[in-house]
Amino acid sequence: MELTEEELKLVEELTGIISEQDKLGDESPKQELEAIITEKIYGSKMVDKRVNIWWWGLFNEGECPVCKEKIEKKGGEYLCPKCGLKIQAELYDKAKEQDNKEAELDEKESKLRKRMDEIKLTKERINEIYSLAMERSEKIGKKDET
Repeated sequence: MELTEEELKLVEELTGIISEQDKLGDESPKQELEAIITEKIYGSKMVDKRVNIWWWGLFNEGECPVCKEKIEKKGGEYLCPKCGLKIQAELYDKAKEQDNKEAELDEKESKLRKRMDEIKLTKERINEIYSLAMERSEKIGKKDET
């Protein structure tokens, strides 16, 4: 596949975004928090069941994902006065940081897609650029592992 200079830039930028997304996927604060919330909603026997959490509400509005009440920070925990959900402040802060990074990467990718549309790339060409970026990001991931 012969790429134009602009397409090469797009591949490079997209490779960086995908690599960062992959690294975030290795982090688990949001997954740990999701397990705590799921257990609160369904009980300990249903931890394998996942709920759809409105992260914006939790992190930006301080809304309990279980009952929608405002959560409060007390000492080293965030507590919901209504349903009793408890989240360690350290876990909450790490999960919020992960969520912010994910949102930042999503915004970068959205701007990249807009540029692809502006230069009128075909769907096939966009798929080729994504495939190449995925291959390159996998190589970067393998290098990071060694």
